[in-house]
Amino acid sequence: MKNAIKKCIFVCSVLCSAVFWSSCQDNLEYYDTPDNLKGSIYETLEDRGNYSIFLKGVDLGGYAPILKGKGVWTVMAPNDEAFASYLKSEYGVNSIEELSVDEIKKLIGFHIMYYSFDKNKWLVGGIALVTVICLFTSQKVGFN
Repeated sequence: MKNAIKKCIFVCSVLCSAVFWSSCQDNLEYYDTPDNLKGSIYETLEDRGNYSIFLKGVDLGGYAPILKGKGVWTVMAPNDEAFASYLKSEYGVNSIEELSVDEIKKLIGFHIMYYSFDKNKWLVGGIALVTVICLFTSQKVGFN
């Protein structure tokens, strides 16, 4: 009798295992990168062409591995015209290469945030962050 119960338990466990493992399927397509999300932030800014000063600062400040890799980042990159104007008015230089590495790290670091932010997150949960950015830049921040 004990032998029959052991055999029954063994057969049931084998059948349950077979059912369990047969229900598993590889759905690796689910984890593929979506078509609209190709490349890194660095590549996207390079492709746009008018962010070369910002990208030079990314390289000099050591942020290139972060922006060339995969991750959830928000980057508020000024275009070349805005960056050149800022460098001239705030630092009195014509090139980002004229700044110290520490100053470049600080300047570029203010433009890179971990996780993604959109207009709603700025307005609801990011009021303190917007205030900090305003204090550092003494600029008005507006949302359209």
